Amino acid sequence: MKYTMKIDGQSHRFVVFNLCSQNGYSDYEGIADSDLALDMAAVVDRVKAMGFRIDAWNNQLCLAQNDHLYLTIYPSGRIILERVPGNDPKDALPYFQQALGSRIER
Repeated sequence: MKYTMKIDGQSHRFVVFNLCSQNGYSDYEGIADSDLALDMAAVVDRVKAMGFRIDAWNNQLCLAQNDHLYLTIYPSGRIILERVPGNDPKDALPYFQQALGSRIER
């Protein structure tokens, strides 16, 4: 699925892929059409505010998890979310939006 997200006042196109689905859970990857150069410290703050525990982070990536989800974010805007209940990429979008500090444009 393709979406346009507004991040830091600029619009970016994202493609969201379903990487795999099993037993009612799915893994998704979102990739921006251009590198975003995300501030990883700000990403960590947003991810913590979402209730995730930070496993590791540096200027190259952020690894986090909560009770059932695993989240990996790269400064380029690439984001991977594992173990999302359901089988629709739209189920991953609220997590992508919050972690990237974005909103979807229609």
